[in-house]
Amino acid sequence: MTTNQLLDGFILKEQIDSKTKYTPKKIKQDLKEELFGDLFKDISNVKITSIKENVDDINRLMQTREVLKKELFDDIEQSKVEINGILAKVPIDATTMPAVTAEHLKLKQKLIDLEERKMQEKLNCWRDIALLKRELRENTREVQEKENSLGLLDKIIR
Repeated sequence: MTTNQLLDGFILKEQIDSKTKYTPKKIKQDLKEELFGDLFKDISNVKITSIKENVDDINRLMQTREVLKKELFDDIEQSKVEINGILAKVPIDATTMPAVTAEHLKLKQKLIDLEERKMQEKLNCWRDIALLKRELRENTREVQEKENSLGLLDKIIR
């Protein structure tokens, strides 16, 4: 190993410019900035990136939940249209047989059940999205706190 290789990374007295003043405090400050500044920034940036990815996932989950609700509502409406079509084909009057009347009542009950299912789905969707929004607010607040603490840490180090 040559002397030049051994001296790489060290400041030699001959290399110091007369205008540059390397005091022990300045060297210590530079070393601290170099060692800790980037390390803390990197760690914090990884955490912030991870939390931001969670925020994106939560937004996607909320959109997916809304799509699921819409699809279920469309299916319910399609079933209601089919049932109403059957009910319209077979009108009920005093001369209708009891078996037809019973089927007619079952179909009307099915319409009521479908409406109840629709209302329940609306409520479930609201609950799911409310929970996701709460998680979204927590993650957003955490990102802001991490970014603020990173800025404060940067000021302290520098």
